[in-house]
Amino acid sequence: MKYLRKITIILLFLFFSNFLTGQINYFENNSIYLADAKYNGYMKLFPNIEIQKDTTHKWIKRKLFEENFISINDSIAKICINPFFNLSIGVDNGHQTQINFTNTRGITLLAQIGKNLYLSSEFYENQAFLPEYYNLLIDSVKFLPGNNWVKEYRERGIDYGLAMGRIQWQATDWMSLETGFNKINLGNGYRNLILSYDARPYPYLHMVFNYKKKIFLGNVTGIAYHNDQIIDNFKDNLKNIFSVNYLTFYPLDILSISLIDLTIFHPANGYLRFSPYTFIFVPELRPLLLRNKPSWSLPGCAINIELPNNKIYYECTFNVDDVISKNFKQNFAYQLGICSNINLSDTTSLLNIRVEYNSVGEHAMDNKYSTTYPTHLCQPLGMWQGENFNELILQLNFLKNNNLLQIFTSYQNIKPSEINIANKLGSINSIYTSIAYTYLINKIAGFGAFVELSDRIALSNDFYGKNTVSFKCGIKYLFTDKSLNRWHL
Repeated sequence: MKYLRKITIILLFLFFSNFLTGQINYFENNSIYLADAKYNGYMKLFPNIEIQKDTTHKWIKRKLFEENFISINDSIAKICINPFFNLSIGVDNGHQTQINFTNTRGITLLAQIGKNLYLSSEFYENQAFLPEYYNLLIDSVKFLPGNNWVKEYRERGIDYGLAMGRIQWQATDWMSLETGFNKINLGNGYRNLILSYDARPYPYLHMVFNYKKKIFLGNVTGIAYHNDQIIDNFKDNLKNIFSVNYLTFYPLDILSISLIDLTIFHPANGYLRFSPYTFIFVPELRPLLLRNKPSWSLPGCAINIELPNNKIYYECTFNVDDVISKNFKQNFAYQLGICSNINLSDTTSLLNIRVEYNSVGEHAMDNKYSTTYPTHLCQPLGMWQGENFNELILQLNFLKNNNLLQIFTSYQNIKPSEINIANKLGSINSIYTSIAYTYLINKIAGFGAFVELSDRIALSNDFYGKNTVSFKCGIKYLFTDKSLNRWHL
C-alpha cells in the first residue's frame, strides 16, 4: 500500500492539471514495430511495460544505460516516467553558413493500473531552426504537420508546444473504451487516408465492440477546429464534429476486411452540436443518408493480409459527393503497401522493410460545403494537402544490439487543386532520401545519439526549385518522433 498513495497523487496531478493521455509506441514512426492503433481489428491495448531487472550498478549508470528514469512496479500498477529530449544541430546548403537546430524538451508517462486500465501522457516544448524548404511548408499551412500551431522564434525559427494523452479501459471482453486529447492512426501505413499521426491532436472518444474476436464494430468521434489562419473568413470558435465508423471481420485468420466511413458534420458556432447521425455506427450508411445534407461523408474499405513476419495492406476511399466532379479517377484515393520483418540467423538483429504507394485523386477530398472542407481543418485528415497526391515510400530499419540504421526515401508529386483554397505552397515534385545511424544508449528508455545525412532533389515545377543536402547530429528519445520528419518534402 505504500506505493498506492504515490500512484494516486501522480495520476491525479497529471489528470487534473493537463488532462493528458497519449500514445507512446517504441520506434513508432520508424516502423521497427508496427503501430498499435489499428482500425482493422481490435483496439490494441498498450504493450506491457518493460520493467528493468535489478542490478548492482550505481544509480547514475542504471538510469543512463539500463532503466527508465522513474519506475514503480507492484501488484496494483506499473508506471514509468522518462524525460524527453531531441537536441540536434546541423547545416544545409540552402542556408549557407547558418546553423539549423532542434531543441525539444519534455516528459512522457506510461501507466498500467491493474489489468484493464492504461494511461499515458506526453508534453513537449520546442524551438527549431529548420531547412528553408521546410519553413516554406510551415508558412503555407501555419502549423507543423503532426504537431501544432507555431509562432515565430527569432528571425527564422519556430516555437511550438504539444500536450497529448489518452486513457484506455478494457471494460469487458467484448467492449473497449478510449478517450483523450490525442490523434489516432487508422491503418497500417506510414501515411493514412482518413485518420493519421500527421494531424493536430484533438479531443475524441473511441469505442470498440467485438464478437468472439472475429467481428469488430468501432467508432471514433472527435472535435475538429478550423484553421482560421488560412481561411480568413472563418471565426475562431468555429468547430466541427467528425466521426469515423469501421466494421471489420475476419473470414480467415490471416485476412481481415473492413468497411470504413468518415463524416464531417456541419459546424457549430460557439457551442457543440451533436448530430443524431453521429450515433449511426454502421459504415457506409451515413454517406447515403447525408447525401443531400450540409455535411460530408467519405466511404471506404480496407483489406489486410497478415502472414508470418509480413503484412500486406490496402485501403481506399471514394468521394460520393459528385457535385464538383463525376470522374471516378479524380474522386478515388488508395494506399497499397507491404511491411516485412525479416528473421536473420543472428537473433540479436532485426530487419524491417516497408514499401508503400499512396495516390489521392484531384477531387477525392472535395465537397461543395466550404465549412466541411477537410483539408483546411488540418484535422482529422492527416494529409495537409489532401488531394492530387502521389507518393512512393521505401523504408529500411536494421537493429543489431544497440545499433540502429535507418534508410528512408520517398518520391512525392503533389499538384495544386483549383478547389483547394488551403494550398498556398504550390506544386511539390521531389525525391527525398535520408540515412541515419543511432546508437541506443538506453534501449529500455529509447534514448540514443544519432547522425543523419539527407538529400532532397527538386524535380520540374517543384515549389522550392533547388536541391538541398542536410546534415545533423544530436541526442534524442525514440519513443516518439511526431515533431519532425513525418513529412519528408
